Parts: sequence; structure tokens; C-alpha cells
Amino acid sequence: GGSTIRRSYSIGRVIPTSETPVAVAPVANISVNTDVDASLMRVDSTYFDKEVYTGSAVDSLGKGLTRAQLLKAALGGSYAYRKACLPTFAFMDSVPVAAFHAAHIEFADGDTQDNVSKEFHVGLMPGVEWTSSDELFIDADGIVGSRNVARGWVKATVAEPALEKQFDVDVKFSYVDSVEQDSREILRIEYYDFTGLPLREAPAGTPVIVKTVFTDGSSSVRKAVVAD
Repeated sequence: GGSTIRRSYSIGRVIPTSETPVAVAPVANISVNTDVDASLMRVDSTYFDKEVYTGSAVDSLGKGLTRAQLLKAALGGSYAYRKACLPTFAFMDSVPVAAFHAAHIEFADGDTQDNVSKEFHVGLMPGVEWTSSDELFIDADGIVGSRNVARGWVKATVAEPALEKQFDVDVKFSYVDSVEQDSREILRIEYYDFTGLPLREAPAGTPVIVKTVFTDGSSSVRKAVVAD
């Protein structure tokens, strides 16, 4: 007998309202009037977001993880994993509500929302559309780059049901200012869009791939935004 909870996680927090006592009273009565053997409760690979739930330093059943750790939590083959997304049951991978809540952001090591020093990723889920403030741009692979050192945002939305969430980020880097310092002599500079197609010239203010070819036969490639 007993209960078993396995391969699950929670990223939410219960906020009681004035109606909560009425709703939980039947459950409380069952708990008070029924002998429960705690040793019969079994938990395996069960996690909670310790950045959201901070009410207890020690949880004897679930394991507290950071949101970044939850993105990679080992939950078994029933879950689908995508870059910068929370694990989702594979059979619900394309359900709009599930996709929306799974879509997240993932920073480079050491970065946080208040200190973004490198490119970061947004989670690409079916039916989820990402947009950004003018300071940022998102490429087809979900990589977020920066046009300016500024505070900006990325936003995830789904059309049906109408849902949106926004992540504010404080960006400390800019492609405009990331021109490489190099003593080699430049032979030519080539521009490409993010699909790899060559461009005759780089449109001002648009992120592109810049390939610099040097007279010694070497080359370098970087992302950049050509200033107006």
C-alpha cells in the first residue's frame, strides 16, 4: 500500500485566499481522522523550484533545484527536452498551454537576468512566438543577441488560449561594439543572413553574419549589427 510520487516537478507556489479554509477543510478532516504511515510514502526523482518555494530550508521528500537546474532535471524518457525549455510530457509537447509554460530562457554560465554578458537562448516550443524589445534580436535558433547595452525584454505568447509572459533582462554587451581587434591585413569582408545566404551589403541596424577574409588566407566569422 501507500503512495508513490515519481518523476515530477513543481515550479509554482500556493497562495491562499479568503476561500482557502473552506476548500481545504474536507482534506484536513481526512488527515486528522485517518492514521497515515509516513513510511509508506515513496518519492523518486521529484523536484521543486527552490527559488520560488523558499518556505522550508529542508524538504524531506522533494529535492529543491534552481530554475536552470530544472531545465535539465532527470525525469526519464516520458519527457521531451528542448533547449531553454522545462521538461514536458512527450505526448503534451505540442499542447499550447503546456508549450507556453515550458518555454523559458537559458543564460550562459554565470549570467542572470540582471547581468547578461553573453548571448542567451529562448525556448522554442510548438505554437510559442517570441518577440523582443528593440535593444535585442532573436534568430531562428532562439539565440538572443544585443544591439545596445541596455535593459530590454523578451516575451513569449501563444494565440489560443491567449497567454503571454515577459522576461526583463539587463544586457551588458552589444554586437555593435564587438568589432575584433586584429593586426592581420583584411582582404575582403563578406556578409550573410542567418540562413547562410550571402548579402551584397549589410542592412544598417540588422543583425548579420560577418566573415572577414585576411590576406594570409585565414578568416574569422562573427555576428554583428552594422551601425547606421
